[in-house]
Amino acid sequence: MRFWSISVWYDGGTFLKLNFDKQGNWQYARGFVYEDSLVCSSQICDFVDIESLWEKLLDLDVLTLSDMHQSDFSIITDKCIYHVGEGQIDRFISADPSSYWIELYSKNKYRSYYYINSESLLTSYQKSKNVWYMPDLINFVKITQTLRDTFYLNDIHSEFAAYVRNKRSLVNATTKKRKKRRKKN
Repeated sequence: MRFWSISVWYDGGTFLKLNFDKQGNWQYARGFVYEDSLVCSSQICDFVDIESLWEKLLDLDVLTLSDMHQSDFSIITDKCIYHVGEGQIDRFISADPSSYWIELYSKNKYRSYYYINSESLLTSYQKSKNVWYMPDLINFVKITQTLRDTFYLNDIHSEFAAYVRNKRSLVNATTKKRKKRRKKN
């Protein structure tokens, strides 16, 4: 399983890869991608009760969850149910979205699905005066929160942001030095 968190603010994103190795150990790698570079750490999953984690993810439909644009988003008002279509869902997404992507590979079968701005979308629906029906979105947010909490992905996201800031400041410093050299010549 791979879990990607992609932000529009950076040229990359963070990831978590969880796999079962040939020696029968669960391993994970977490890190980030920036400008086609992969910065990661691989570790054995000895601090996580992987069976319990996997059961929790299965209960949240991690294997069968629909993609965002195939999920049922409905508004329940005045004893009527209005289904929100694919094009209408995009209108609820903010202009600066982040996305989460889950990829699963097992027994030569592969599937992936993603949700754009899932947490803020859920928050805005919950603040609405109407009653929303969106079980897939709720489960997806719970899956992402579970993975982020279990593998400390908020920390890696902070490391990623610091890495990007540092890289940009190095680039800016180098550019300033070049400009000074050009002025001297």
